[in-house]
Amino acid sequence: MFSPKGDKLAVAASGGPVTIYDTSTGDVLREFQFDPVLMKFSADGTRLLTVSTEKTKLLDLSTGKEAVVQWQIPIGHVGYRLKIQSGKLLFDEILPGGPAAESGKLKVGDELLGMVVRGEFRRFLGKPVADAMKEVAGPPGAPLTLRVSPKGGKPEIDVTLKRAGGTLVQNQIQFQKAEGNVTADGCVLKNSGQIVVLNANNGNVAAVFRSIDLEKPELKILSLDGRHLAIASQSRIYPQAPCGLEIFDVAKQERTQFATLGEDTLVHMRYSPDGKQLLLGRSDRVEFYDVEKRSISDSIVIDLDPLPDAPEPTGEIEFDQEEALKRAQRKGTERIYSFDISPDGKLLAVGTNHVQCLIWSTQTRKCVAKIGERNPSGIASHVQFSPNGRWLTYYDHGTLHIMNLKEVLPPGDNGSTTNKTDSATK
Repeated sequence: MFSPKGDKLAVAASGGPVTIYDTSTGDVLREFQFDPVLMKFSADGTRLLTVSTEKTKLLDLSTGKEAVVQWQIPIGHVGYRLKIQSGKLLFDEILPGGPAAESGKLKVGDELLGMVVRGEFRRFLGKPVADAMKEVAGPPGAPLTLRVSPKGGKPEIDVTLKRAGGTLVQNQIQFQKAEGNVTADGCVLKNSGQIVVLNANNGNVAAVFRSIDLEKPELKILSLDGRHLAIASQSRIYPQAPCGLEIFDVAKQERTQFATLGEDTLVHMRYSPDGKQLLLGRSDRVEFYDVEKRSISDSIVIDLDPLPDAPEPTGEIEFDQEEALKRAQRKGTERIYSFDISPDGKLLAVGTNHVQCLIWSTQTRKCVAKIGERNPSGIASHVQFSPNGRWLTYYDHGTLHIMNLKEVLPPGDNGSTTNKTDSATK
């Protein structure tokens, strides 16, 4: 992972350590004995937030000091108290200033029947008050839909509320508006079914989200400005659209979009530098999802296998997109493993399951460089451009490849493909 200015590179070997390199000289700046699964530089590049399966550490790159971060997901409140009467859960008090009171839809004496989760009704019949309160627990900003039977025999209603933050003062809750902390250096992780954004400057929780319509959100990405969070899943909640996408406004902690993306597996996801597009990696192509129009606007088919008996291409590698798609569908073995888009949005670097790293022009939709020799037994993973656009890295077979883009891309007008790399064994 590169620092925001691209002057440092953090490399985490399996089992440790975490090594910090100076990208201009290749010198080792720091080494930390830690085995993280996630890393994120602070905005100024002086700290590195690292998250393992057991703990979170904030590494000071100037002093070499390590600080364990104890973060907790804040508790969201709806603002009511319950009691059991004649076997029913009734609202005993609606707390002033809370989401329940502000909605005006819940009244003392109404019966709480249960909650609606992703279209399914969960009945609370027979549950004690403590268990019912535990069921509705969630982070501030997360929506909650309650099914209520109003007193007086009126028809049942569903009431959707947004949990609020709050602090307990003299046995009373002081409610706070749920707002996410927009941070461009957010570290996104999954915790107990929730998506948590940690601030890499200090390790504090910046925002917490819970998917509404995706059962197991695996792919998650923040826009570069930290304003939007996208998550995707291969959920089968909607049989007609097993692959879905949700986009959230981080500051408001609200979902702004839900889109269905068809049946093909998603393997990777990236925001464009301007945040106007989401790049969706399928097994054989990268699709461009227009966030404003809420639809796929274009795609690049990644052809890994030119036609048999065809001469090895020289100069710019040109593939017919329609023919490439047909060939990929017939063969069914091509797979994109990882990819990244350059800071100016003009280049797409794709790591394949044949070890090669292919660089494509997002403007011409043509492959302009290929790096490495094809090997079906390996993969090219962790593809990343440096924020300054100077470097490109990817990892395969225990080796981290660090390339100067000026040496990799076709020089001038001759368009020759090169294979120049600087490599460091992990």
